[in-house]
Amino acid sequence: MKVHQILYDLERGILGLPKFQRGFVWDRSKVRRFMYSMYRKYPVGGLLIWNTRVDVNIVRDGILPQGESIDLIVDGQQRITTLYGMYKGRTPPFFVGKRNDILNLYFDLEEEKFEFYRASLMQNNSSWISVTRILQTDRRELLKPFEGTPEYFTYHERVVQLKEILEKVFHVDSITEETAKLEEVVEIFNEVNKGGSSLGEADFTLAKISIGWPTAREEMQSKLNEWSSHPNGYEFTIEWLLRCMNSAVLGRARFNELITTDVNKLQIGLKNVLKYVNAFLAQIEDRLGLDHFKVIKNSRATFPVVMRYLAQNNGAFQSESEIAQLLYWYIHAVLWGRYTRGATESILQTDLTVIDDQKEWKRRFQGLISSLHQTRNPLRIHPDDFIGSTTGNRFYPFLYLLTRTNETRDLLTRLRLNHRLSGNPLELHHIFPKSVLRDKGYNPREVNSLANFAFLTRETNRKLQNREPKDYLAECDVNLVESQWIPTNPKLWKIGNYPKFLSERRKLLSAAANKLLENLESGKLPHS
Repeated sequence: MKVHQILYDLERGILGLPKFQRGFVWDRSKVRRFMYSMYRKYPVGGLLIWNTRVDVNIVRDGILPQGESIDLIVDGQQRITTLYGMYKGRTPPFFVGKRNDILNLYFDLEEEKFEFYRASLMQNNSSWISVTRILQTDRRELLKPFEGTPEYFTYHERVVQLKEILEKVFHVDSITEETAKLEEVVEIFNEVNKGGSSLGEADFTLAKISIGWPTAREEMQSKLNEWSSHPNGYEFTIEWLLRCMNSAVLGRARFNELITTDVNKLQIGLKNVLKYVNAFLAQIEDRLGLDHFKVIKNSRATFPVVMRYLAQNNGAFQSESEIAQLLYWYIHAVLWGRYTRGATESILQTDLTVIDDQKEWKRRFQGLISSLHQTRNPLRIHPDDFIGSTTGNRFYPFLYLLTRTNETRDLLTRLRLNHRLSGNPLELHHIFPKSVLRDKGYNPREVNSLANFAFLTRETNRKLQNREPKDYLAECDVNLVESQWIPTNPKLWKIGNYPKFLSERRKLLSAAANKLLENLESGKLPHS
């Protein structure tokens, strides 16, 4: 079947996608490589189509045909979705994924390269043309700017070659309801994808669940979209949500038992998990000040344990002491990478079992914290823990947390920088300006040391830009400086003493960190 016929059938609803399919998972590099292969006429594989009855419980969102049957793509979704986006300049009706990964691809007539649009590279450069425009526009109109130039005939050949993508013939294998039922098609789907963008265990589990619960993926994706559009920008995934469900409903880390679980139990489990996630997000925002996705990103793997805890705790926390213990465990689990090391599922299962084996909340946390000692003993913060650099370091969110939960104040406005400060978002501030440190020969890791970071209001951060601490800190009250865990010795504010400054500030940060953790361990919550 030729590409233009496939795209025509998609547009009319004759061809669609089954609900058990995952979303679009290719990134930009795969899209570019695929389009280059199509342009060069390299082999790109065939399609596997399932001809089945029209059923809203089976077909992913799209235009349903008037007839009794529809062809659904079992293998080839990524390729066909890419081609649709290239030709139409928009995503197909069933699309789930990142639009920017398939739209605005450009082709360089001069060097025969594909790149996504970049103004710095393509603006005012006539050799770069939108792939969508090339596929939709008459070649003579496209090439008018090059008439009479030495490149005209070369560019003409390349435009024709790219347009021939629409004439590419895909080999199509078909299966029907007579040869395979839905359950068997899901199995086939899993097998054929092992050679490409293979299905993970979560994808396959959700595909199997969708047999009895056709709207499962849509319901989960709807909630993920809701979290993503939240002001805090929570970017969670289907796999993460499914793991939270698995933990809450069954107390399991592996997905295999989820496939055979009663659908009604799964549906109730999803509703409960959505409430549990929001309840825990509210706690870490209200108690720890972790109010945007960047500062909780590395902690997502802890949520399944919290989900099981709440499921076994009637969905609620009973006391502030209990919340404090949970947050104590949560911080340490994140800091020491409890679920980011090898054998993650076995470690998760160990902790889920602790929750199930202990009926009293204090004993549950004693068991969870005891397990943490296998990774970090004792559970204390040392100055050297703040030696890291960049905002990707696991102690970066902890520095933000300290700022939000203490009496930390802005250096100029004197405002308390806790989580209740609204309408004035915090910005990352380099105590010693980046430009000054670079001029003195410090490398990026030294410039972006965690101990050189502080959080200030946007207004103050702008005013202090490129000012050296020896100047602006001298103008601040000493209590404001101390609230930011900045050494108060003016000698350490000079650029020549930068290494000593970092060393002293790490001591102050670790002391503040341990005080916070000790309070949580004893059942005392931060000021709210």
